[in-house]
Amino acid sequence: MESFEIYSPALEGNLLGDSATRQVHVFLPPSYANGRRSYPVAFVLHGFGGTGREYSSVTRDSRLMTSGVTPEAIIVYVDAFNRHEGSWYFSSEVLGDYETYITRDIVSLVDSTFRTIPQRQSRGVYGHSMGGHGSLHLALSFPNILSAAVSDAGLVDFRGQTATQDINADIALAMAPDWTRDAGEGRLLFLSLAVGTIPDPERPPRYVDVPVEIVDGQVQEPSPGDWQKTWERIIEHDVMHDVDRYVATATERLSYIGILHGRADQNVVVDQGRGLTRKLTELGIEHTYVEHGGGHSARIEEGLAMLLPELRTLPTTFPTVVRVSPSSLDAVVGQQRQLSEVRLHLESRLESVDSAARIFLDASVVGDRSTIPLTELGDGAYSLSEAIVPGSNGRFFLPLVMEAGDGKSYITHRIQIDVFPQGDLVIAGDESSWLLDPGSRMSTSAARYDERDGLALEGSGAWTLAMAPVEPASLFGFDALSFEFHPASWTIAEGRDPRLQVGPVDLLQSIDLGHQEWQRVVVPIADLDQPQASETQPIKFLGNLRGTFYLRDVRLVAAEPPPRPTAISEESTTPDAFSLDQNYPNPFNSGTLIRFSLEEAQKVTLEAYNLLGQRVARLVDGYLEAGVHSLSWDGQDMAGRPLATGTYLLRLKGDEQAVTRKMALLR
Repeated sequence: MESFEIYSPALEGNLLGDSATRQVHVFLPPSYANGRRSYPVAFVLHGFGGTGREYSSVTRDSRLMTSGVTPEAIIVYVDAFNRHEGSWYFSSEVLGDYETYITRDIVSLVDSTFRTIPQRQSRGVYGHSMGGHGSLHLALSFPNILSAAVSDAGLVDFRGQTATQDINADIALAMAPDWTRDAGEGRLLFLSLAVGTIPDPERPPRYVDVPVEIVDGQVQEPSPGDWQKTWERIIEHDVMHDVDRYVATATERLSYIGILHGRADQNVVVDQGRGLTRKLTELGIEHTYVEHGGGHSARIEEGLAMLLPELRTLPTTFPTVVRVSPSSLDAVVGQQRQLSEVRLHLESRLESVDSAARIFLDASVVGDRSTIPLTELGDGAYSLSEAIVPGSNGRFFLPLVMEAGDGKSYITHRIQIDVFPQGDLVIAGDESSWLLDPGSRMSTSAARYDERDGLALEGSGAWTLAMAPVEPASLFGFDALSFEFHPASWTIAEGRDPRLQVGPVDLLQSIDLGHQEWQRVVVPIADLDQPQASETQPIKFLGNLRGTFYLRDVRLVAAEPPPRPTAISEESTTPDAFSLDQNYPNPFNSGTLIRFSLEEAQKVTLEAYNLLGQRVARLVDGYLEAGVHSLSWDGQDMAGRPLATGTYLLRLKGDEQAVTRKMALLR
């Protein structure tokens, strides 16, 4: 995370006395340090009372990109805190010009400092709460700068919020002669809105155009209804009115609008989100609305997962990617993997735009070459003809890179490759793998028992024994933990029940302490509460057995690589309708076939949603020819995690049509 200060002329001279020098925090994507690649940019806007630093997270942002949930992007965390704890991303002589501060000063600084793709199609904004208002306000007001926006728990309808807030009481408190900055959130909330929407530079110290009378030291309305009229003037600046102005005057159109809102939100009620989605629907403005069961907490990870895939990763002068096939590959560590099946289809030849441009695959993330060229087949089609030899197991995403003649390059697509281990990974193979808990009442030693080499454990009370591979290893591609145990001469303290477990798993369900033989135990990795995408954490054996007992051959068991993923198949006949067949069998299982028909060639998406409206998987995203298409799906979400049993919606969307089918997933 890069952190630096920016001086903004747009904030200079504001009457609140807020500094024009602000902190900006910038997350650079995992591959930024490699080469000369340029990236799209997402701006993150914080909520009322917050700061950009509070919303930033290297761990979260890295996970989103390395897991393949989102493309790589630069993420900029903006600071808009002020004397009243929030600017609402408005502009006025009193408040300062926060619109220009973000859309000109910060955008220009980021574009000049980092390798961005400096075009509106590659910029988007996410915001939470006050920032949720700000993200839509800025995107709707400046669609020539930003192309996509996500609002998370945003206060978008100021009129609707009066149902849960006594505006007259807040005005009376805010305009009281004894007002101080620490006098309460209601006063600050009203003033933070008022200085940006109804400012009056001639009326210090509040600098807002609010009619008041002071009677016996108390603030009163000069005439009944005056404060309601004041509030109506503020309401004219909310997102609901921004939408009307956008429809009437904008010459550029946003490519994506996303709305997130929680049904249990007590700060900004869910009717805010519901009202906005109704308005957008009535106006024919395409958008995504996701309603969840949570409250007002920021869902930055979900918001960025909605936003980042919508940002263009190529300059507009470059041809658009029509499709890449297959969508994923599999391989085995140390074994050669041919890539001849990989095809990239562009809407036109890259060379027609830039004769010196080239396309290549970067396989350095799996320990192979960073530049594997693609060969042009003609008509915008390109293929790979070489092989790679992966050096480590895991789920990786190999960038397909377009490089211009000037040396600048862009990630046009990332191909998922699942690399499986070549064989089992032995954990307890030498003493360097055995880590004894410092507080443990146990001793360990290499020993031979019942004609087998193992580890002698001598316990004298509650103990913990942690084991890990000598070198860090990914759990990806391993099915189970396997080991042998011999109870030998174990005992237990009087009045105690024996306890023996590995992680959260009770081993006494699998081990017979009365059986004096080596016993093989197999524990599924999923039962150990260790995510497959992570590096192996120490595996902890815990117990209260006394005496001597034995452990041997502790290993991670490698899974068999699955059959090659089923590619989309195409039938030559041209149907006369746009349709999505009901999957069969239903309930869904790994053998289920999903079929759909296109009466003409077009760009289509096929996505799966849960019943909360959250997208959980994207199965197809690209240009397909007319015909009947079919594919299979493994029931995993966009992060490669198995989805839970339940009901899901499959949505097929084309250029002008969409159709949805309900499906049941049974585990």
